[in-house]
Amino acid sequence: MLGWFAHPIFVNGDYPAILKDQVEQKKTACPDSVPAKLPVFTPTESQRILGTADFFGLNHYTSRLVSNSNGGCTPGPDSVGDFNATVDPTWSSTASDWIYPVPWGLRRLLNYISTEYLNVNKLPIYITGNGMPTDYSVDSLTDTSRMDYMRSYINEALKATLTDGVNVQRFTVQSLMDGFEANQGYSQRFGLHYVNFEVGSRPRTPKQSAYLYAEIIEQNGFSSQKSKKFKAAERPLTRRLAALPPSEVPSQAKVVWEKFSSQSNFDRKMYHYGTFPEGFSWGISSSAYQIEGGWNADGKGPSIWDTFTQTTDTIPDKANGNVACESYNRLNEDLYMLRALRVKSYRFSLSWSRIFPDGTRKSLNQKGVDYYNRLIDGLIAYNIEPIVTIYHWDLPEALQKVYDWDKAEMIDIFNDYCDFCFATFGDRVKFWITINQPQTIGWSGYGLGNMPPNVKDPGYRPYIVAHNLIKAHAKAYHTYDDKYRQSQGGLISIALNADWAEPKDVSIRREVVAADRAMQFQLGWFAHPIFKNGDYPDALKWQVGNKSEIQGFPQSRLPSFTEEEKNFIKGTADVFCVNHYTTKIVSHITARLSPESYEYDWDFKEEEENDSPTTAIPNQKVVAWGLRRLLNWIKEEYGDPEIYITENGVATEAQTTWDDSDRVFFYKAYIDEALKAYELDGVTVKGYIATSLMDSFEWLNGYKVGFGLHHVDFSNPNRSRTPKYSAHFYYNIIKDNGFPFFAHLETEILARSSLQNSSSSVRLDGQRL
Repeated sequence: MLGWFAHPIFVNGDYPAILKDQVEQKKTACPDSVPAKLPVFTPTESQRILGTADFFGLNHYTSRLVSNSNGGCTPGPDSVGDFNATVDPTWSSTASDWIYPVPWGLRRLLNYISTEYLNVNKLPIYITGNGMPTDYSVDSLTDTSRMDYMRSYINEALKATLTDGVNVQRFTVQSLMDGFEANQGYSQRFGLHYVNFEVGSRPRTPKQSAYLYAEIIEQNGFSSQKSKKFKAAERPLTRRLAALPPSEVPSQAKVVWEKFSSQSNFDRKMYHYGTFPEGFSWGISSSAYQIEGGWNADGKGPSIWDTFTQTTDTIPDKANGNVACESYNRLNEDLYMLRALRVKSYRFSLSWSRIFPDGTRKSLNQKGVDYYNRLIDGLIAYNIEPIVTIYHWDLPEALQKVYDWDKAEMIDIFNDYCDFCFATFGDRVKFWITINQPQTIGWSGYGLGNMPPNVKDPGYRPYIVAHNLIKAHAKAYHTYDDKYRQSQGGLISIALNADWAEPKDVSIRREVVAADRAMQFQLGWFAHPIFKNGDYPDALKWQVGNKSEIQGFPQSRLPSFTEEEKNFIKGTADVFCVNHYTTKIVSHITARLSPESYEYDWDFKEEEENDSPTTAIPNQKVVAWGLRRLLNWIKEEYGDPEIYITENGVATEAQTTWDDSDRVFFYKAYIDEALKAYELDGVTVKGYIATSLMDSFEWLNGYKVGFGLHHVDFSNPNRSRTPKYSAHFYYNIIKDNGFPFFAHLETEILARSSLQNSSSSVRLDGQRL
């Protein structure tokens, strides 16, 4: 069968002699019903046919055992050829009645082709199709039979190449995704990606075989060698921020409200087309406890979130992060998603108790270090910059029992942990974030007590913890600056959360002062010491000090920094990293004095913005225009720093799988506001990080909501990941570096087409019809 076509092209321009002889014999034996007639090539045709291939393309799926037989006068290759093709009953089967996995047959076939057809011209062999089907109805995501098939067939091709000297230069797996399979229709699946044909949008989910094939490609076979050393591009510090005078009350940044608050609803929702600067850092985020799982694997110690989620009833369905997305065991699957998105950076956090199970260096867990080395190396191999958060809320339980963040001893303990991270990963990590959202740690962890370590002391402990967190950050910054910056060439900062505070009535000065106070109590609490003068903003000091005096305390409940500490703290960030989700409408109130509370110290009230869509999380409305104002406020308040938006995203209900049109319009609106801040207002926006890579454990919401651009099936042991529509949308934004006008028209057309199949109608301005 092979020589019928290969012999004319690769040997002599004519059919093989054995084929011609066999046909002639059948003509003689069957004069009344000739089973086959073979045309004859003219000498000119033979000359033109010979050599009409630059490579030998081979599709191969299975093998047969062949024996001699008398085919009689029946048409067909077997009968005309007088042979009988059978299968060994011990061979395993597939969903196809003709494909049986016989990998050793490929090696023999490749040797045969090399000897029979390529002995003279030495052309390479391209394997242009090889694969096997699974049945439509079986669990097609866990396609272990396909994985075994791929491993064994690729390995036989490797043997033929390395051991036998066959010139195999290409291997093509069949196929990219499940599709229409000729006479079998959709009853069989050949794809490395599962296609849901029941849904109009046809979402695609990588099967386990897709991850395997990606790994084989990365290794260029089945490599057992040690991983090579990776090197990341340095991020030199271009400028150090100058120390700034303390903020006035209200701050000079009040010009932002003066500039924007008079905008009409039409003006603030006006869409802007344009692009971000060359080299803009497009990224996506995750955090260790939310995705890794493996809570006690390979020597990892428990964190305060492990202890909390395993003992509380407050999280929906008593959910926890014991398994989560199982990223600890599915690193290649995470890298697969990141590569497909074409992001420039990936922000992830280190699990402190995975590296130091008891929180200190003496308990070093090398397997935990190895995991992060593999992750970092994998990112750099694909030209994705690792942005590493050293502490994202998951304090080792062993430290919590002895020290806790309300004790000054934690400053040196944290610094030693950071020192180890800089020394171990800093040759490849050039962007460090010391602590994620210290305001959340202080208020939710030690004030409200609804997050670990669940301390309910709203009037005292948040201020003490924040004080220690600021000093811990500053010490880690100086450790990097003094010991590692010159040799490693990286940047270091802290990620601060900030809602935008819009005055309820901008024409009333008291309301503007209240909105400014809201900004200072949340963002300025940490940003003012670090980016201005090493001390808290006066708005904060005055409020807490006055309240404390009225409450009869001999001194303010807000701790104070010494002059030495102020000088040590100020300027301890190379860039400004901000996490932003929503906007609040703020008005002045006179709050109660008892009990003492960080919240009652505010003397302002927060309300929801009425004219904005809700999300799956209460109090997180979609108010895109607030981001532009926030970025402008940071510029005015902190001396025009380089700004990275290190978290921004929206929660949808867990049942939202592919069609997350709400998230698409969230990103469209919020990213456009960042673009306005850059292009129209001159804000130095250097990067944007979407939250998050995939659905994961969402803290107090468990798995009831999802922030991911990829849906994770938590009912599947393999935690299958499927890109949502937002992943495709974000990919296009990255590709276009924003919203260039003509490219965006094409995106809009695609969006309209896709949303016609959606269960709900949505206008392109994000409003439901």
